[in-house]
Amino acid sequence: MIDSESVKRFLDELKAKIRINKFFILDDRGKNFQALLDLEITGKERLKCLGDLKPTDYSEGPLKENFYGSKQEMWVFGKEVKKK
Repeated sequence: MIDSESVKRFLDELKAKIRINKFFILDDRGKNFQALLDLEITGKERLKCLGDLKPTDYSEGPLKENFYGSKQEMWVFGKEVKKK
């Protein structure tokens, strides 16, 4: 398992990227759009949820990911949103 300082560093970097719009979300994947519908939130509310993540929300990662050939790492977090 990864150490908590690495998780904190990842979240700090993610939040900085959110602030300056230097990231992308794969909305063209049906399950991502469906998640917004299931949670009854907007894309803007999703960004707030991401910005509110804490190291204690960490689940696993970084995992290897190959979306669109980008070879980015995938980090997994869990957070309750609207009691879901």
